[in-house]
Amino acid sequence: MDIDDPNSNATLIGIHKRIDSLEKSLDKPKSTFAKIKEYAAGIAIFVGISLSFISLYDILVSQPKEDENKSQQLFIDSINKIADLRKTMLEIQLKHSNSGAALGIISMLTPQILNYIQLAKGQLQEIRHLAGVPQLIVLAGEAMQVGDLESAKQFLREAELKDKSTPMLKAEIQRYIGKLKFMTGDTKGGRERFRRSLDETISLHSLGINGFRGFIVIDWLAFELAYGNCEAAKKRKQDFDRIIRMKDVLLSQRVMLTQNLNNRIAQFYHSGKTNCQVSQP
Repeated sequence: MDIDDPNSNATLIGIHKRIDSLEKSLDKPKSTFAKIKEYAAGIAIFVGISLSFISLYDILVSQPKEDENKSQQLFIDSINKIADLRKTMLEIQLKHSNSGAALGIISMLTPQILNYIQLAKGQLQEIRHLAGVPQLIVLAGEAMQVGDLESAKQFLREAELKDKSTPMLKAEIQRYIGKLKFMTGDTKGGRERFRRSLDETISLHSLGINGFRGFIVIDWLAFELAYGNCEAAKKRKQDFDRIIRMKDVLLSQRVMLTQNLNNRIAQFYHSGKTNCQVSQP
């Protein structure tokens, strides 16, 4: 730009005037409306950031927690429904034993139990850290009752992973795994698990604990009979006789366990599933 050129001088003067005008406008007090606009813009930014954090919290914390609570409630509701159905089935069996109508009703209720087992299993992925060992054992037992051995295996696997279980619950887990092993044809694995179930009770010295050990042995004996392992069944019968003669076994336990064993053995004899002569106590 040529400073001697009159047009160039006029341009520079115009630029200086605009700069002076802008500086003067900045020095003037801002109108209330202008201030409100600035404050509003700042508030909008703050609110936007706050909402972003709230939304992020909802996505990462609040919503998952709500979903977890729903899953836990569905899990518990499924167990309660199964318990109600099982109670109904037992009442029907007691009132109408050997009745064709009773068998028909029970066969209609069984798929409902299976459905609730699947529902509970579906929620387990979300709330496995909240599921209790007793709940998992109940579900495993019911799954075995209706022939859903895969679900039973999953429930017991989850129960076994719980490292804060009491010796009594650990014994129950091993007992149910032993039953499942036998049901899937793994007699060697079943025996090992029943033995581990008894071993878990070694540290227990409460009154009547040998009655619980006797119940484990009855279960074990019944599976040996079911699979035709006569010699193994006789050994378990010897274990049972030794246990119930112990002083700390309550009289009520002795009567109940003996009757339980007699009924289990009689079922096998009457069904013709075994010729093994296991002497009754």
